[in-house]
Amino acid sequence: TWLGFTLGAASVIRPSNQIVLVMAAIWLAWKDRRAFISFALGAIAPLTLQVVYASRHLGFAFAQGQLLQGARIAYFKTGTTQIWKFPPWEGLPGVLISPSRGLFVFSPFLIASLRPIAAGITILKKSKAVPDLSTQQGQTVFMGLAAAALILVGASWFDWWGGWSFGYRSVMDSVVFLTPLAALGWNTWAKPRLFQILAAWAICVQAIGAFSSDFTQWNNGPDVDKNPKRLWSLVDSQILWHFTHPGFKASGWRLLSAWAMGENASF
Repeated sequence: TWLGFTLGAASVIRPSNQIVLVMAAIWLAWKDRRAFISFALGAIAPLTLQVVYASRHLGFAFAQGQLLQGARIAYFKTGTTQIWKFPPWEGLPGVLISPSRGLFVFSPFLIASLRPIAAGITILKKSKAVPDLSTQQGQTVFMGLAAAALILVGASWFDWWGGWSFGYRSVMDSVVFLTPLAALGWNTWAKPRLFQILAAWAICVQAIGAFSSDFTQWNNGPDVDKNPKRLWSLVDSQILWHFTHPGFKASGWRLLSAWAMGENASF
């Protein structure tokens, strides 16, 4: 029930999560009908609220506000309302390894997730049977497929870099599935110290983005939407720019200082 409610709510928040919702529903309907009924009952409440809201405010029961707004933004940026770009061969390497938006650049510890995903797929091929979601093997395979689906969706968006943002905005939801897989991969990593260094790097980079006084400065110099080639520059990368142009919100400094001193901070 809670799985259905959680994925249903996630689908309301971001339409791309509907793919994960449908994947889970099909998987459970195939393997465990009783679990599927419980899953469906949990998903009904948030999805019903979405339908009611869309009917009243968007004029169509199955309209998605983000997709409608995305079409407007696409028209403003490109002159067309086409929000998808297929095949995603340009966006896929961009969301994974580009210096200014790459998932494995901003959070390189997630590379550890590839090992359990590969192991799960290998076992799946040998057994030639779909595992139950109640097993670790089933959960590993499902999370790997869910992450892959979300990454492909983000890579297929007309501006896969997510406009004026910091980091891998368009594939952020995939981290929910990749992080526990990375934890599994860490247990089998031959060099755990390397994993710790990569995780520390990710925390440091995200802290810079979270407490930056103005993350739009790099995006606007020149406008990344008009100059997407900047996303592949090593000398003009977003991370390097923020390291060389430190500027944090005062509240951010107080929060970090209070955390370091073990004190409570109020803002």
